[in-house]
Amino acid sequence: MYQKEKSYLELKVTFVHILILLISLIFIGGFLFYLGYSAGKNSVGSINLAKNTQTDRYESDEVLDFSSEKKDNSVKKSTSKSDEISSELEQYNEKKKEKANTKIEKVKTINRKSYFSIQVGSFNSHKLAKNYASRFTSLGYQTDISQVFIGNKIWFRVRVGVFHSLSKAKHEKNKLEIKEKAKFSVVKSN
Repeated sequence: MYQKEKSYLELKVTFVHILILLISLIFIGGFLFYLGYSAGKNSVGSINLAKNTQTDRYESDEVLDFSSEKKDNSVKKSTSKSDEISSELEQYNEKKKEKANTKIEKVKTINRKSYFSIQVGSFNSHKLAKNYASRFTSLGYQTDISQVFIGNKIWFRVRVGVFHSLSKAKHEKNKLEIKEKAKFSVVKSN
């Protein structure tokens, strides 16, 4: 009558097979972790070497005088590589300082002039202040959120506009109060 077809490929997976697979995966993972750890350790060691070469340069020259010629060459090569790394680090730090100095100068020029703004709100959550400020940004106003400590609480003040005269600030405040149907105040900012 009807015979069942036999498959030529039968897989029997037992508990032992699963156990062997898990152990091998753990072993491979541990080996990869070790490789990553040793590579990271070596890269940190070269950075520390570059930092220490600036202070230990003269001490390493004294060691070279008392060592043999074979050791002499290997130490000279490592100090030349570390000198290259230290010079690159110095250049990077100088560029970073220059950028920081230019940012500070820009902030100083902005902070020297005093101006008037319209304070439209004060919130105890930065998220609420940001949402409220975006409302005025969408109307075309320049907004500013400043953080202030009053008592033991942090408040985030939302201010709108930069006006160089009190009369312009008051005029704009009146327009905003009509639009938003709320009361605002004009404040002097430094």
